[in-house]
Amino acid sequence: MKNAFRIAGILLLAALALLLVHLSSNDMEFSRYNPGWNGTSAFFSALDRHQVTMVSGPGGLVGAGPGATLLIIAPGRPPTDDELAAYRAFLDRGNTIFLADDFGTVNRILAALSSRITI
Repeated sequence: MKNAFRIAGILLLAALALLLVHLSSNDMEFSRYNPGWNGTSAFFSALDRHQVTMVSGPGGLVGAGPGATLLIIAPGRPPTDDELAAYRAFLDRGNTIFLADDFGTVNRILAALSSRITI
């Protein structure tokens, strides 16, 4: 019986240690500010030489004049209806949207823009 309690205790401690490791991790490893990760930091440092505006919602696209480029890279969720309307208006003003996605999340954007392209 003592061995069973010891084994259960060891398994419980191991599970607790794994849980703590899991909860203490973050996504900064994949951040654009991490200089060692797959070139995104080099890409964003090159952008610093140009006029760049970080857009966090559809309202940020209103002031973009013709010739602007919007980068949508690996979105974490499908776009809202307001975002889709803003993308459509952004393109109607003569701008460009650059899409990069591994999982097909941007397909809703493409469909809303009446594109036959899918990712």
